[in-house]
Amino acid sequence: MAKSRRSPNNFLASLSPSDFKFLQPHLKLIELPHETVLFETGASVKDVYFPHSGIISLVVPLSGGQMIEAAMIGLDSLVGASSALDGRISLNKGIVQLPGAASVMPVAPFRKAAGQSDTFRTALIRHEQVLFVQAQQSAACNASHKVEARMARWLLRAQDLSSEDTILLTQEFFSQMLGVQ
Repeated sequence: MAKSRRSPNNFLASLSPSDFKFLQPHLKLIELPHETVLFETGASVKDVYFPHSGIISLVVPLSGGQMIEAAMIGLDSLVGASSALDGRISLNKGIVQLPGAASVMPVAPFRKAAGQSDTFRTALIRHEQVLFVQAQQSAACNASHKVEARMARWLLRAQDLSSEDTILLTQEFFSQMLGVQ
């Protein structure tokens, strides 16, 4: 008999049964509509999101009104993990770029789980390290590659995260995310 996955979200599915059991009662399934802002830069983080589908972009707003994407979050990850590691405010803006669904939970039980479980806290620290490396890679690509190469990287990553063959996006979206006019 095949073993069933606990969650469509790879981070949740990778947790030990005891760590997942602590989070499970607090998880609620929600829809993530396109362009929903999950949190603003400098705002307190109230919820943690575990995407099942769709893509959440972590963006850095610039003074001229543009935004630069620092990271893409999909079914392999979560948004708001730093809140469990004493990050009381968001360092960037979280916005839904491709609609989908996610499990969401309040920060308080999430933070409590990190305080009680070394294995969960270690998984969160590793997650944040990977996210940091991805942001560094994104910054390097934005600084050194032409717009066509940046767009190709974004589309490949989006396909990996969404597991979809078709991704509906507009030219305006790419202008905003890639910082071109």
